[in-house]
Amino acid sequence: MLSRWRRFDGSLRMRRSVDGNSGWQPASSTEQPCARRSAGVMTDPNELARTVAALAAALDAMSVSWAVGGSLASAAHGEPRATNDVDVIATLSEQQARELGMRLGEDFYIDPDAAADAVRRRGSFNVIDKRSFIKVDIFVPAGGPLGVGQLDRRLHLDIFPGMHAVPVLGPEDIVLQKLRWYALGGEVSDRQWRDIVSVLRAASDEIDQPYLETVSAGEGLGTLLERARNDAR
Repeated sequence: MLSRWRRFDGSLRMRRSVDGNSGWQPASSTEQPCARRSAGVMTDPNELARTVAALAAALDAMSVSWAVGGSLASAAHGEPRATNDVDVIATLSEQQARELGMRLGEDFYIDPDAAADAVRRRGSFNVIDKRSFIKVDIFVPAGGPLGVGQLDRRLHLDIFPGMHAVPVLGPEDIVLQKLRWYALGGEVSDRQWRDIVSVLRAASDEIDQPYLETVSAGEGLGTLLERARNDAR
């Protein structure tokens, strides 16, 4: 089995493990007031691992199909970098969304009404770890390849030392996800672009290239993909 070890910082590593199933798409969000981590202060990897582990246990207990996306996922496949927040896609029902807060317990803040509303809208809601103020954005996917379809290619990766492997979006879906965000943001985010290019470069032999080309063309992202591929060479 192929193993790839990468670092977010001096202590965080990850390895390809076994194939599984998960995904995510940009959507409107329901933000809740919360304390925020100061800009420039990076999250302790142990705190990040604790937050992800608690969320994983709660989602798995409800048999929810889910995966990590965003910066954690792009670091898994591309350029390692630190991150303060966590993005997750999860195919929650309204009942499961309301139940999530109870399963997470008093160390977490979640507005059950906002969570249930996000399920109805196929939008997103926040979960806050009150111990560390780590924010988890949970996206409830709509249909299609940039939504629930991404769950079909998730991988299970060891992203934290001493923690079981967790589902992470596959490299082609991270590229598609970040291309979409880059386009929606006016094509000005250097960080998003670096993430895209680094995944294309580091995971070139693992990406499902025909799938990436087909979906990017269908979503109007083909030109951006070619630009990113040129930069990755």
